[in-house]
Amino acid sequence: MVEAAHKSKNVVISRLFLLAYALVVGWAIYNYMILPSGLFAWDQAAHAVIGSLVAHDIINGNWLAFFYDLYRQVYWPPVHPWLLGTTLAIGGNTPIVARSLSLFLFLGSALLLYLSALWLSTERGYRVAFIATVLFLTSPGLLPFAGQVMLEMTAVFFLNP
Repeated sequence: MVEAAHKSKNVVISRLFLLAYALVVGWAIYNYMILPSGLFAWDQAAHAVIGSLVAHDIINGNWLAFFYDLYRQVYWPPVHPWLLGTTLAIGGNTPIVARSLSLFLFLGSALLLYLSALWLSTERGYRVAFIATVLFLTSPGLLPFAGQVMLEMTAVFFLNP
């Protein structure tokens, strides 16, 4: 009984730490990568232009153009331009809003990774989930994409186990 209470306390503490850590990482990415980044680079602009067209179609209610813009995507399914277009239609057509979607998907991927690791291991799941999530949030290969309008964060989010 005492061991179960100790485990429960460790789980709560680890979850609170991860939440605080994810918020700090998200704040740092937003303030040091997204806000000062300025206009899109050529590769980000190539990914954002269809999202911008989709946002224009949504705002104007032109559903034929909406489906046409989604149909002519190189990468299928067209989840990224659909998400980006919806986000731009709601939040405004700015680079900061577009990049913030990538940050949201990055933090959402960390949550999905945590839940997946909990599901994999019942005995020590919270430890595995803690380690996996911390490593994900500090991954040098993923951090640059968390503040860019690229397909990587969308793929990581939707292909998470």
